Amino acid sequence: MKILFIILGVLIALIALILLFNVKVAVKIDYTDKVFTEIRLFGKPLKSKGTFKKILKHLGFKGTIDLLFDEETGFFSRLKYVLKKLIVSHFKLNISVSADDAAQTALLYGGVCSVLYPVVAFLESFITFKEDDMKILCNYEKEKSELHLFLEAKIKVFHLLKAGFKLIPIIKNILKEVKENEQ
Repeated sequence: MKILFIILGVLIALIALILLFNVKVAVKIDYTDKVFTEIRLFGKPLKSKGTFKKILKHLGFKGTIDLLFDEETGFFSRLKYVLKKLIVSHFKLNISVSADDAAQTALLYGGVCSVLYPVVAFLESFITFKEDDMKILCNYEKEKSELHLFLEAKIKVFHLLKAGFKLIPIIKNILKEVKENEQ
């Protein structure tokens, strides 16, 4: 009987350790002539099945936004919970704003700055940033803008599971609707 309790204790300790591990995600986006996106989970590339695109096509842009911020689904509140638990270890954003004309470049630069800085400040109120480097440059010599983003974040498995279990019924219903409309 003592052996069973020892085995049970070891299993509980292993489960507790697994729940306390961090999930590490890295996102890299480069835009020069075309967009290059790479998402890595535990150092391995993550491939998309296009599920979000199917939902967006089914509900439309407004329907998707309504779903995300709907009080009944609680999607945004779960996302807010996950964002508060997220720790961004590296955040590097380099944007070189360029256009054909110098006046257009200056206007575009002002527009990018007026949108980006408040968004990043809003995100910093939810997310813990350990190392962040953001540069927005106005480049009058080039004709095309460039964007380079590198983000490395981690979150404990327990927090993902807690948020995910509450979203499972909502996601199942949405995917069921999408499959019914495809047929």
